[in-house]
Amino acid sequence: MHPSTVVVRSRRKGMLVNRFPALCSEPNGKVVANRFGRAQAWEMWTLECIGDKVALRSHHGKYLTAKKDGSVVATQSKARSWEKWTMENAPGSDGYIITFKSCHGKYLCADDGHFLNVGVGNVVRADRDARGEWEQWTLSTPDDVPLVRTDIISAVGAAGCAGALGTAGALALTPAVAGALGFTAQGITAGSAAAGMMSAAALAEGGGVAAGSTVATLQAVGATGAGALAGTALAGTICAAAIPVASTVGLVVWGGVVATRSFLDNPLKKKPPPGKWLLGTEEGVNNVLFYEFQDEPAAVRAFDDVKTARVLFNRKHEEVRSGGWNGESVKTIRNVAKGH
Repeated sequence: MHPSTVVVRSRRKGMLVNRFPALCSEPNGKVVANRFGRAQAWEMWTLECIGDKVALRSHHGKYLTAKKDGSVVATQSKARSWEKWTMENAPGSDGYIITFKSCHGKYLCADDGHFLNVGVGNVVRADRDARGEWEQWTLSTPDDVPLVRTDIISAVGAAGCAGALGTAGALALTPAVAGALGFTAQGITAGSAAAGMMSAAALAEGGGVAAGSTVATLQAVGATGAGALAGTALAGTICAAAIPVASTVGLVVWGGVVATRSFLDNPLKKKPPPGKWLLGTEEGVNNVLFYEFQDEPAAVRAFDDVKTARVLFNRKHEEVRSGGWNGESVKTIRNVAKGH
């Protein structure tokens, strides 16, 4: 696995599917975002940093291209201007939810699926001026460990400059990102970016890797292993119990259960001070509860998994998004959050 391999998922859900489709490049260069479930080879991309831009190279070795007419393909073998994208945080996001802006100033969009999201992502275009839900994406490792924009850029930059990241930057990387580079509990993976960084560092340092260096620090982070991620947001913390929906009857039962009980821990009756991500829910008439999260991925996962009326707030307690079938409940949550 290439160390900078990522999965790019749209924030548009499929019909009755609590999953988000992955961006996919077919062998003929057609690009879609309609593949659900665990990412396969065609849904994996190599993220490259080119100055302040990024490029996405498909499994077939072709770059994601935005044409002037807004169409998107993956047919070019070199990253020129049309293959370079500006990766931005989505409104209110810390960088877990992102957008891609083409050199033509338009945003990448997972289109189609206009009726009940049937056929979502059958068309991918870069022709939108706004950054709404259809233009929002997330990055993750091939194992679906969520990545924040600044972390993955640091990781790819570290690979590209063969160890010139600096110890302070390395310490900011999560074990998941260090592992993606090839720094693992079993050692440095042969053929990975980590191996290249180690070789470059050894040459620069006269045959060895100095204690406290970038490579040594990254290996220390990576050596914590996957076990250190257990129960954390980066391990894909799911704050709601999954109830299968296999039929219309199952959907009705499922909706009734989630409408009357909470799957989240440590509910708060009063909105806490800003500083952490916050999810507000109404669980019963006028029974508004708040849940705090250390980071955006955990908060977003909870928002996605809980099906009651809910409102997601960022660290500044600005509303990021709302959900649920009961609009009046959403209004109630907002009023309580405002102290009304």
